[in-house]
Amino acid sequence: MIERRIWSAFWIARGAVAAAMAAAMGLSLVHGCGGGSTGGRSVSEGTRVPSARPDTEIVARGNEPFWSVTVTHTAILYSDPERPEGLVGPYAPATHEGARLVFHTVLRDSITSITQPLELAIEQRPCSDGMSDKAYSYSAVATLGTRKLTGCAERPARH
Repeated sequence: MIERRIWSAFWIARGAVAAAMAAAMGLSLVHGCGGGSTGGRSVSEGTRVPSARPDTEIVARGNEPFWSVTVTHTAILYSDPERPEGLVGPYAPATHEGARLVFHTVLRDSITSITQPLELAIEQRPCSDGMSDKAYSYSAVATLGTRKLTGCAERPARH
């Protein structure tokens, strides 16, 4: 339980850093709820997806290769071992595509100014990261440019 709280605090802090980095880079941030939000209601028989409200916070991560995406209400942060400082993109409301909640952004490297599109698709389906045996409620697929990464996702507990 303590380990989970530490990790949750770590990922929440990373989200705050992402928001600060986005603001410092002068990114135009989009707020508000886009069309297609179901507020977490069922979108197809027996399938639920997380809410698409602007205060949604989702952390997705995967192994081999290691990667993570943190979605806050102001920014989306991607990081991996090659880019531990992360790539930041503006938050935009998610869209529902069938049973998936999909976030789209364009990430920007604060050092090189190189940009890359990112799509993060979340679906409510039991998931295990294969290393810690931790059970997640959501599966995740992140597409960074043309590179597809699979993993798990969760909505960290609010304190």
